[in-house]
Amino acid sequence: MAEEMAKPVLLIGYGNTTRGDDGAGRLLAERIETLWAGTSHRAVSCHQLLPEHIDLVRTAGLVLFVDAAADDPAGAVRLVRLQPDPAGAAASHRLDPAALLALAEALGGQNPPAFLLTINGAQFEFVDRLSPPIAAAVNSLLPAFAPAAVEGWAPTGAPALDRIPSEING
Repeated sequence: MAEEMAKPVLLIGYGNTTRGDDGAGRLLAERIETLWAGTSHRAVSCHQLLPEHIDLVRTAGLVLFVDAAADDPAGAVRLVRLQPDPAGAAASHRLDPAALLALAEALGGQNPPAFLLTINGAQFEFVDRLSPPIAAAVNSLLPAFAPAAVEGWAPTGAPALDRIPSEING
């Protein structure tokens, strides 16, 4: 029987759902929230990262931030390890992931391993739906977040990249 994780995985998907593909992180978080129902893992969908997320970060075994990007081909997915950065973008009502990690660290305690998963968008105009390549990328990522797949992430300190489809994780 697999050893139970001491701390859960936290996924925070953020973006603007009224700006087309910018809502990809939120949509993925909402779908994963359903997948993780009944587990100790938590998925949060929000418009932007806020200081209120600090307590969630501090109690997680691993944190995965999910956001849209605009620097690769549409539908491309990229996963990068994050480090706390007090010089990151921070304002009273908005933070970037590295600044949020730095604030969590400054308020006491260790940060869990943290990663940023970006889904490259194609359209960012005022529209309340994802473009077809981004919707397909979100759907293709879902199996990588099945509860059985996620169980091994926090102890090893990294998401299981082999469970993210290779055609996406380029």
